[in-house]
Amino acid sequence: MSHISRLDSFYNLLEIATNFIKNIVENDKQVLIISHYDADGLSSAAILLDLLLSEKILFHLKIAEQVDNNLLTFLKENEYQYIILLDMGSRSLNFLCNIGKEVLILDHHEPLISDKMREKVNVLNPHIVGINGSFEISTSGIVYFLAKNFLRKNYEKYIIPAIVGALGDRQDIGPQFRLVGLNEKIIEEGVRKGIIETKIGLRLYGLNRNPLVKALAYTMDPYIPGLSGNENACFMFFKRIGINPIKNGKLRYFSSLTNQEVKKLATELIKYAISKGVSVKNAEKLFGVNYYILSEDKNTMFHDARDYSIVLNACGRMERYDLAILIFNEKWKKKIINDILNVVKEYRKYLAQLLEKIYSESSKFTRESKYFTIIMSHEINSKICGAIASMLTTFFTKKPFIMVMTSLNNGNIKISIRKTRRNFERNIINLGKIIGKISEKIGGYGGGHSNAGGAIIPKNSIENFIKKIEEEIEKTMKNIGDLNKENS
Repeated sequence: MSHISRLDSFYNLLEIATNFIKNIVENDKQVLIISHYDADGLSSAAILLDLLLSEKILFHLKIAEQVDNNLLTFLKENEYQYIILLDMGSRSLNFLCNIGKEVLILDHHEPLISDKMREKVNVLNPHIVGINGSFEISTSGIVYFLAKNFLRKNYEKYIIPAIVGALGDRQDIGPQFRLVGLNEKIIEEGVRKGIIETKIGLRLYGLNRNPLVKALAYTMDPYIPGLSGNENACFMFFKRIGINPIKNGKLRYFSSLTNQEVKKLATELIKYAISKGVSVKNAEKLFGVNYYILSEDKNTMFHDARDYSIVLNACGRMERYDLAILIFNEKWKKKIINDILNVVKEYRKYLAQLLEKIYSESSKFTRESKYFTIIMSHEINSKICGAIASMLTTFFTKKPFIMVMTSLNNGNIKISIRKTRRNFERNIINLGKIIGKISEKIGGYGGGHSNAGGAIIPKNSIENFIKKIEEEIEKTMKNIGDLNKENS
């Protein structure tokens, strides 16, 4: 499908979703909204809730981890006739199309769908029209386009949550870590309207508002062994590379560095990260495109859109969904800022301690199979399992995939899987499809994207899950190999 026809098809689906919202508004219907707890899901919810509030529509919002049996029962038995699922639901259409309710799914995960299902459920998913939801657009971007199509004007405020959601979902995989595809269209509009500014430079957390030592210590993506979470070590690092972190008795800021010092810092940081086992690709993440929100004070965590996404992820994974939704409202943001700061501080501290422990005691937590580095720790909060898996791809690169597991209170196991070598598997192995297929076979449920996914499975099925997913990877690799031979 050509690029133009893909976009046309996407806009056709967008029109169907827009009509769904128009029907709710015109008939003054109450609506149940289900959304995911990560940055993308919460950004999506923030856009949709603001849109519905502007139309004086009553709603009930429920934040969930994924569509499981308990949620499916809730969807069927609640009194709402109109249901919207955000950032989830694409692999549960066989159930959702038979609950006798009006359902709209806005999602960017790999769908499990047939034409018959689409007759009963409204689905706006980019994969259906050949647009890759793994990196071309996230759910917050989808909801942005929906709001834009519905309102036709005064929709510009939704550009910010759309970009924050995409960055929170780590969709910045283009050259120099840019957003691409439909995400790039949102960026271009943001730049034209003076909402967003893009600059190439160092990508350290809070670089323009924190002293250099703290900016480096607070950086978790990529995680830099020995530096992330350790201010003393960062202080000594600057001394060692010949950049004095103190001037006139005070910690220096990035703005005080000379051009020569900036170049030295970038070079030495990348060299140091590689020396600690970080892959070259991940080490290069320290330098690339930054997205700045021009309406935000440069001295706040909301000026850099990536920092903003970290704030949102922190609120979601620490179960402060209220803060995450209100954060995009300027009036409320001022009232809750101290609560937000405390949540981010707690989240960052937890991540730093856990990552350092896994890195320094890796033999205690890790083992290897043919394709996976497998990490099991009951200390990992289930809501942070995916974030930990993404960060650990920085230095667990021996195997093409990383699998992080933790226990749930109900005795099941939460699993998050990530690719560690994108260029090798991107067009060969689709993790979301494989995880969904295998987890369902063993009595669990799961899904995801081509390069990332997750599942919840019974505790006694761990080894069977690993075995079957490796068999599926092996089979896929063999089929691709055989096809290449035939075409050569």
